[in-house]
Order: sequence, then structure tokens, then C-alpha cells
Amino acid sequence: LETPVSREEVVEKKDQLVILFPNLTAATMGRIPPALSNAFHRITGVDRFILIQHYLLDRLYGASVIAMRADQPDPEKELLEFYASLSATSLRRIEAEEILKREQARLTMVIEGTQAGIWEWNVETGENRVDQRWAEIIGYREEEITPHIEAWKERIHPEDMPVVNEALEKVLHNHKKYYGVDFRMKHKAGHYVWVQSKGKVNTWGAND
Repeated sequence: LETPVSREEVVEKKDQLVILFPNLTAATMGRIPPALSNAFHRITGVDRFILIQHYLLDRLYGASVIAMRADQPDPEKELLEFYASLSATSLRRIEAEEILKREQARLTMVIEGTQAGIWEWNVETGENRVDQRWAEIIGYREEEITPHIEAWKERIHPEDMPVVNEALEKVLHNHKKYYGVDFRMKHKAGHYVWVQSKGKVNTWGAND
């Protein structure tokens, strides 16, 4: 249950992770009259409700309600508070995953719209992975490209290697964040195609 609340309400209630309501009328803030609440109790045996609020970092992510019968003992408050905190963490993770999925979908649409190929190079290991579109630009299938930087370098036109190396040197030795250069790569059919290669440093190693 996503429940929008003001910051003032959060500050006021954030320590009340577990709230006990003696009947359905109280649990519904008076929306259900006592007569109906009593009838509900006679039919179901439920005589009280426990509201568990899921707070994390001063934000209410939702709430759970436990209906209790008269013959059932109340759960330990500490256990319910632990559940409240754990649930809030899980809800936060689910929200973050949904945001990530939306961002990934948006990025995919942008990439597909530009017809750009994607590459990812681990400088320490030499691993250089590319996607299907990258491989198609030079006439290959993705599985035909060896996932190593040497497979990329060996396809660069010899006359363009100096400018490529210069661009890489600026990034690797001068700690530049962005890389960009135009050069020719050998197509599977034997001819060369011009490509514009751009990149951004994601993380630096401890010894960089």
C-alpha cells in the first residue's frame, strides 16, 4: 500500500511502526460505524487489528495489517518492528529495481534510435565486450568477435593507429574522463568503414 504523507506526519509517526487498533471502527478511522464493526466481530471472530508501518529513511513505503481473533495472542512487538524495517528495505529495493528497469528501457530506445554499437573495455584484464549492433557495423555477428581489446585493435586501419593511440593515451595517462576519435575499421568483407568511437571512464583502478 503506497501511502503519501507529509514530512511532518512522518516525523510524528516514524517511531510508531506498530499500532494496535481495538476494533474495525478504530482501524478505519471511524469510516465503519460501531454496529458494523460489532457484526464483523461476531461473524469473523476478529476483535483487533495491528497496523505495521514500513518506514525507511523517514519515508513511509507502505503498511501491512494483521487481523487478530480473541483467542490469538499478540505477536511480540520487537518481531513486528523487525518485520516493518525489513519490509521497508525490500520495498525500497523493489522501487529501485523498477527505476533501473525504466532507465534501461529508455537507454535502449536511445541506443536503437541512434543505431550505435556498444562496447565495454576492462583495461586491467583486456576484456572488451561488444553488442550485436557493434559487430554488425563491421559485418560480423556478436559471437564472432573475440572479447579482447586486441581483437579491436587488429581491425583498425594501420594509418589510423597513431590517432587512436593518442586518444587513448590522453585518457589513460592524463586521467581524462571522456574518449573520442574517428578512424577506419576493417569490415568482414575486406573493405574499411569509418566509425566514430566514444567512451567514458566508469571507474579508475587503485593504481591508476
